[in-house]
Amino acid sequence: RVHGDTTGHMLAYAVFILVKYPEHAAKIMNEATANGINFEKITTDDLASLKYLDAFLKEVLRYCSPTIYLFPRRATVTHKLGDLTILKGTIVNVGFNIAGFNSTFFDQPYEFRPERFLEGSTDKHNKYPY
Repeated sequence: RVHGDTTGHMLAYAVFILVKYPEHAAKIMNEATANGINFEKITTDDLASLKYLDAFLKEVLRYCSPTIYLFPRRATVTHKLGDLTILKGTIVNVGFNIAGFNSTFFDQPYEFRPERFLEGSTDKHNKYPY
């Protein structure tokens, strides 16, 4: 069950990151200007052409996930995962926000780096972290 406004949460964090790291705002504006974006009438095609903006928003979702847990499930049988035993009847979930900071899935996970999501990046990252 998701509580709250996930879109508003994500947008608030995006604005926070833009203020905290103004170099990303400059890159987004430069990309939009270079692509001839008409700020009075932005289209979905315009948005699709903004690769850095897309990478920035993916990094916002990774870094400041608006969801903590989704899709709770009840174990129908007892499971053993390494040293961990999950007893039948236990409610289990995936911590999306934790996965975004796991160095198994992301190089330098505590750094805000949208470039990790740009095509051609050699960074190790999970394609679907959120």
